[in-house]
Amino acid sequence: MTNTPEQFSRRRFLGAATAAAAAAARLPRGFARASGVSKQHKTILSFYCDDTGPGTAGAKAFATFLDYCAEQGIKGESSVILGASGHSMTREPVPCFFDASEGDFGIHQKASDGKCAIYDLMPNAMDRFGIWENNPARVDPDYYITEDGKSGIIVRRVESSSPYCIWYAHWQGLNPGNGVGWRAFTTVVRRIRKHVQDRVVWMRPSDITNGYHEAGGWDFLDRL
Repeated sequence: MTNTPEQFSRRRFLGAATAAAAAAARLPRGFARASGVSKQHKTILSFYCDDTGPGTAGAKAFATFLDYCAEQGIKGESSVILGASGHSMTREPVPCFFDASEGDFGIHQKASDGKCAIYDLMPNAMDRFGIWENNPARVDPDYYITEDGKSGIIVRRVESSSPYCIWYAHWQGLNPGNGVGWRAFTTVVRRIRKHVQDRVVWMRPSDITNGYHEAGGWDFLDRL
């Protein structure tokens, strides 16, 4: 997918504001690979959801989405700006994402003070649920996992024993009120349950960074 200037500006704003919340400058990127992790571990599934707000869909859409996620055991998080001007609203390890890549991805510590930290937890899958345009041409459940469960980026992550498969989405396309990607999202969930349920585990991005920070690496995957 080609990143538009609008998308880059939103990513850069989120990354810059989160770094300001930790009162730390952006550090050089270093790809933290999961070397030495057991090949038997489950792959974490998760997602970020941008642009959640009542202006896109009302309270009923939020209730429907949250109820569905609870029923299916799905875990993700809305992306938020946690502070500005050196003031933070959090005291635990915090995930954010500055950019996404299917190839060059990883988890990068931006700041740390004891049990508190900021991590750039990069998505390694893209938005195929309509993006912020709520565009049907940008909807493709097969991108994540095909009907027969033999291909798709989730399947590739599982087969390669990747630590995680995290995608980002936008509330405009994902919401169950008027989002063109809602049906595709439920289709993807159904296919996951049918084909790879025993090889994956859903976690919130913040739970991933908590586990990584406490373990000092990906060793916590062996306990999932």
